[in-house]
Amino acid sequence: MFNARSSSGFLNTVDDPLTNALNAMIPPDEDPIARANRLALEQDARRVSEEIEERLRLERLEKKNKKIVKILLLGQSESGKSTTLKNIQLCYAPQSLRQEAYAWRTIIHLNLLRSMQIVIDTVSQANRENAPSFTDDLRRLLIKLSPLKQAEELLKMKISLPQEEDGESGIVLADSNEFSVRSASGWKQAFNKMRGITSAREDSRFDNGPASILEACAEDMIALWTDPATKQLLKQRRIRIEESSGFFLDDIERIANKAYLPTDDDILRARLRTVGVQEHKLSLETGPERGQDWYIYDVGGSRSQRSAWESFFDDVNAIIFLAPLASFDQSLAEDKRVNRVEDSLLLWKSICSSKLLAKVELILFLNKCDLLAKKLESGIRLAKFVPSFKDHPNNLETVTKYFRAKFKAIQKEYSPSPRMFYGHLTSVTDARSTATIVANVHEVVVKGNLQSANVL
Repeated sequence: MFNARSSSGFLNTVDDPLTNALNAMIPPDEDPIARANRLALEQDARRVSEEIEERLRLERLEKKNKKIVKILLLGQSESGKSTTLKNIQLCYAPQSLRQEAYAWRTIIHLNLLRSMQIVIDTVSQANRENAPSFTDDLRRLLIKLSPLKQAEELLKMKISLPQEEDGESGIVLADSNEFSVRSASGWKQAFNKMRGITSAREDSRFDNGPASILEACAEDMIALWTDPATKQLLKQRRIRIEESSGFFLDDIERIANKAYLPTDDDILRARLRTVGVQEHKLSLETGPERGQDWYIYDVGGSRSQRSAWESFFDDVNAIIFLAPLASFDQSLAEDKRVNRVEDSLLLWKSICSSKLLAKVELILFLNKCDLLAKKLESGIRLAKFVPSFKDHPNNLETVTKYFRAKFKAIQKEYSPSPRMFYGHLTSVTDARSTATIVANVHEVVVKGNLQSANVL
C-alpha cells in the first residue's frame, strides 16, 4: 500500500488523493513477482522524473547566469554608431557580417555615386558662375558622366524595395539631402533573398544596370575627381568630402569593377542613414560566451530622435557613447548655432546624470581621431572653435588629452554614484586598431553581466 504522512507525523491514507489513486491501481491479488516488477518500473519512472527536474533546474540556472546582454549605441548623427556595431560584429560574429556583403555592395555603390554627385554639382555651379577655373575638359567630363544620375536613382529604388508591414516603402525623405531608410524596413534581409533571384534571372534593371554604368564611367569619374581644377573648386567652397562617412572616391577603379565584392574594411566604411531604432541580434561565434545573444540597439542620433532614448534604458548592460572629435569645427545640421563637440558634451552630461543609468557601464569612444589628426596637421586651430583650449599646442596628443579630461570630469561630477571611467581614442573605420578596444568593451560588458547575475 502507498501511504502518505500527515503534518502531525501519523500515516494518512485518506486525505492524499494521489496516494489513493495509486493504491487503487494495485491489483488485490498481486503476487510477489508482479509487485517487484511494479516497484522496479515505479523506481525507473521516479528516476527519469528526477533527471528531467534536474535538467530543467540546470537550464534555469544557466539562463540566469547567461543573461541576455543589451547594449545601446548613443551619439549624435554621423558619430560612428553603425560602424561600431559592424566592428563588434566583425570581432565576435564575422560570418554573419560577411553574409551581408551583397547588400553592402549596393550601399557602397550608392555612397560612391553620392560623393561623385557632390563633385559634379560643385563643378556645374562653377560653370553657371563662369568661374575662371572651369575648363573645357571639365565641361566634357560633366556631359560624359550624366548617366550617373540614372544609376543613383536605380540604386535608391533597389534599396527602397523592402516593404514595411503597413505597406509603406522603406525610403525616408530625411531632413538633410542624405538618402535614408527606415530602420525596420529589413533592407539587408530583402537583399539576401533577392540575391538568388537576380543571379538566376539576370535582372539588369536592378543589378547589372547601375553596375554597368559605374564600370563604363569609371575612367571619367577618376579624371574628374583627380583634376586639379576640381580640387581647387572644392577647396574654394570649403567642401571636404574626404571627412564624410561613406567616402570611396579614392577607390573608384576597384569599386566600379563589375565583379567587385566588398572587403571587411569596405563594409565598415559604408554609410546608410537609418531613421528610427535599429535592433541587431548578435549571436557570439567565438570566445567563452559563444552562443550567447547580444542585443545591440543603434538609436538615432539626430535631435528629433533623441526623445526615444530613455525608453531603451531599462535592463541595459552597457552604453557605448560616441563623440566625434574631428567635428570640432562643424555645427549641427539641425541647428547651425550649436557646435557638434559642444553638443556631444551636453549629451554625455545628460547620460551621466541619469538616475536610470546609475548602475550601467558607460563606455566612451572619442571617435574619428584619424580625421582629427589630419585636420590639426592642416593648420585648423582648435582654440578658434573651443576658446577654453586657449593657446595649448595644437597637436593630436594635447587635443585628445584635453577632451578626455573634459569628458571624464563631467562623468565624475554628474554621475549619481561613483563609476569607472572607460574612455577610448578611436578611429572605428580602422578595424585593426579598433579590435583591441572592442575586446576591452567585451570584457567590461561580460564582467557587468556576471555581476548583475550575482555570479561575481
